[in-house]
Amino acid sequence: MQPQNTFWPSFYPINRNKAEFIGLVIVEIIFLILAYTIFATPFLIIILATIFLIMVIWSVTLPPKWANICLKRIVFYLLFISSIYIISILILDVFGFHVTDDNTARYMLSALIQSEAAIIAIVISLTLIAIQQVSSSYSPKIIDIFKQNPDFWIILCLYVGTIIYQTWVLKQIQDDGAGIKLQHIYASSMETHYNFSFSLSIIALLSLIPYMWNTIEMMKPSTIILILSDRTTKEDFTEKKIPFQSIDSIITKSLMNYDYETLSMGLDSVLDQVDRLMKDKNLSDADRSIIIFKTRQYIEKFLNVAISKNDDEAGRLTLESIKQLIEISLDHSLIDQVTISIARIKDFGKLGIDAKLIATLYQSILLLSTTCSNLKELNKSHDGNQEDFVKSSKMAERMCRDLIKKSRDAGLNEEMNLLEPIVDSCCS
Repeated sequence: MQPQNTFWPSFYPINRNKAEFIGLVIVEIIFLILAYTIFATPFLIIILATIFLIMVIWSVTLPPKWANICLKRIVFYLLFISSIYIISILILDVFGFHVTDDNTARYMLSALIQSEAAIIAIVISLTLIAIQQVSSSYSPKIIDIFKQNPDFWIILCLYVGTIIYQTWVLKQIQDDGAGIKLQHIYASSMETHYNFSFSLSIIALLSLIPYMWNTIEMMKPSTIILILSDRTTKEDFTEKKIPFQSIDSIITKSLMNYDYETLSMGLDSVLDQVDRLMKDKNLSDADRSIIIFKTRQYIEKFLNVAISKNDDEAGRLTLESIKQLIEISLDHSLIDQVTISIARIKDFGKLGIDAKLIATLYQSILLLSTTCSNLKELNKSHDGNQEDFVKSSKMAERMCRDLIKKSRDAGLNEEMNLLEPIVDSCCS
């Protein structure tokens, strides 16, 4: 988390990337300068400044991870639109498109308006179909992600604004035999508005490329998990609520489909959010214990599924998540939760022996021995006077030895011969 300083706006969250915000300001200034230079009027400047202010205020109201994604999108589109606009103006200037007769202007603007209306209608239809498919596959809460997706609203506003503007320009054209002229003076010439309309059409068309790319990225399970897990708050750990319910179906489906990358990413996102919530200074130790307890229950659910379907790799990955949860518990001196986790690890180790899941069994034994070592180190750092640390470390060692004994009884002597020296080193 970034330290706050007096030169940074207080309304802007301190964990955002300052470079992105500064880049947004610079791009906005470029837009304002271009607007004033080309149109010589404060009219468009006021519109652009208002849009910029709305975007910043809106991004601040979102959860941190999702807000970072939205802010990056806003910065990208402003840079993209400004670049395409400058290039299109240079093309018009190089090829000498300065004088347009009224019939050509009417025809071109009419064609552009109709094509843009057709394109945005198709884009909206396909986007809604994609949202429906993704929400039915994972969770209805995914609809909220797309409702707040800046890509959709930026492209929609761009097309709607372009169509309205070009319709206005089309209405201003007068047929007096001397080329297109302006009825109401908002720029030095009507030719300026026509060229700007042509540039907007190029921008609108090319903006579909990043829109489609970002929309496809948004539909990836990893992106959905990142956003939905970030929305979990401490209130979700109360008795009447289930934490991380919104990503439950995604992790479960990845587990059933042997998609270990998504499974690992989902569990990591859960633990990252838990770690962030645990650092809240307003939480009591009782609140932190509840968060750890419910998170462990949540992870154990996937571990039970992995063992029931004899998925050794999924069992190992899930136990790795419990290891991280124990480390979070130790960071906040929640020894009671560490003790519960130790007992649960032994239970899962026994299940691993019964199901012949070697990786799950290995991970259970290594996790118990590592926890034993960490508890002993913590006790030394407290001058060896922490009775709870001593009891928990002895419990971890005892259960670790017990698992090794049961493994030998099950005929896993060769495997235990490799593990036992590691256990002796950690627990000595």
